[in-house]
Amino acid sequence: MMRSFCSSFSRAGLLLASIVLPNAQLSAQTTLEVQPGLTIPNWKTPWVLDSYNKQPQLVPLHHSLVSVNNHTGSNLAGATVGSFFYKPKITTELYGLHSRNVLHTSSPVIYLLLDTDQDDSGEGKSDDLMEFAIVRAVQKKGKRIIDRIQITQLTGNSRHVGDAVEVDITHLPNSWYRITPKISLADGEYALLPIPKKEYGMYSTMVWDFAVDGNAPNSKEAISASSAAK
Repeated sequence: MMRSFCSSFSRAGLLLASIVLPNAQLSAQTTLEVQPGLTIPNWKTPWVLDSYNKQPQLVPLHHSLVSVNNHTGSNLAGATVGSFFYKPKITTELYGLHSRNVLHTSSPVIYLLLDTDQDDSGEGKSDDLMEFAIVRAVQKKGKRIIDRIQITQLTGNSRHVGDAVEVDITHLPNSWYRITPKISLADGEYALLPIPKKEYGMYSTMVWDFAVDGNAPNSKEAISASSAAK
């Protein structure tokens, strides 16, 4: 089932932060066999276990940078009313109605490699700082709305509000993660995005967007067991 997610943040001024990607020290651990004959060749992007014509295959999931819409006009109009109950909004959006990453299966399995070392400030490991959500995008006026953020006038606190698909997250050896939706995904537009576990007042400027379309042509970048054997 789809559920609404709300991640509260303590800062009114939201800071943009990109997720942590693997460093060069993980170079010896950048391949992963997900099925006999199907091996992820590198860590440079997440990979999805897809199915095309009933045959399993791996498809890379390229990232996209989000834009931030502050909704200046509507927020100013709402503030003019002078109500403490008015909640200004911010949305993070992707240009275009459709993702370039197209999957065919309604049950995709996503694999990605994260750097779990401490950062320079000693803030902690990336898997301690964040979790992941699959969010269904809202198509509107030539864009896909990924995230909606509401700010409470009285306290200045903010929260993320959106429709998320519940997922299972499995920590595999060598810093690999497997992310699996708990329900079948209907055809449509989605995004995989990191969600902070703690109230750091920030969110990612980078997401991995994808579409689910069982009738779409196959990706030229897809890797099947037969193509890998050539």
